[in-house]
This record gives sequence, C-alpha cells and structure tokens, in this order.
Amino acid sequence: MLTEGRVTERDYLKILERQNLQIKIDLAESGMAPVISNPCFELWLLLHKQDQTAHIDRRDLQKKCRELGLMDGKRIQSEAIPMLLEAIEAARRRAVALDKRHEGNGSEPNSNPSTNAWEIAHAVLQLDA
Repeated sequence: MLTEGRVTERDYLKILERQNLQIKIDLAESGMAPVISNPCFELWLLLHKQDQTAHIDRRDLQKKCRELGLMDGKRIQSEAIPMLLEAIEAARRRAVALDKRHEGNGSEPNSNPSTNAWEIAHAVLQLDA
C-alpha cells in the first residue's frame, strides 16, 4: 500500500472508500441516513431553479450554479438564500422525480443526477414547525 513512505492516489481513494463505508454504517446504526448528491451538492441547489435529468459533470454543474447566481466559489450566494428557501418544495419534487426516473429506467440508486438532500431540509423544517 505504501510506496517508499508515500501513499499513492489509488491507495488514498481506497482509504476514503473504507472511511465512507464506515461512516455510512455508523449513520445507519444510529438511525441517521447520509445525504448523497451525485455528482455533488450543487445539484440540490440547481433543483431549486430547474430540472436536471441528464448526466452532468461536477464542474459543469458548479459552473451552471455560478452562472445562475446560486454559488460564489464554494459558498451559497447570500442573495440566493430567499429564493432557495422559497423553492425547497419544488427542489424536493424534482429530486424525488429523479429517483423515480432512475427506478423506472433500471439505473442504479444514487445515479447521476440524484440527491436526497431534501431529506435533511425536510427534517430541519419539521423541527422549526
């Protein structure tokens, strides 16, 4: 695994996979579910504004979010927050529709594009209610 005291990229990715698996196991045992957005979290933000049913590269998605004024680098634009809050239900419907689309066409769960970020948003909003 270690080559002359260095960890290769392949080794590093294997370590991350094991850590992610353990995190998922720990969350499941505690009754919590992980949030999975494929290809990245920005999909959840985009779904507040529009549908995204085709596979999309992470970098293209991040660029699209910047162009729509949702993101500034890796931060959510403060000006976008009111719209994001207002459109949570629309984003949830779009995310659920993506899951149904994947089920219907036989693709794997959590395929690109997909997100279950709406579950945490729903849980937080239920606590506020």
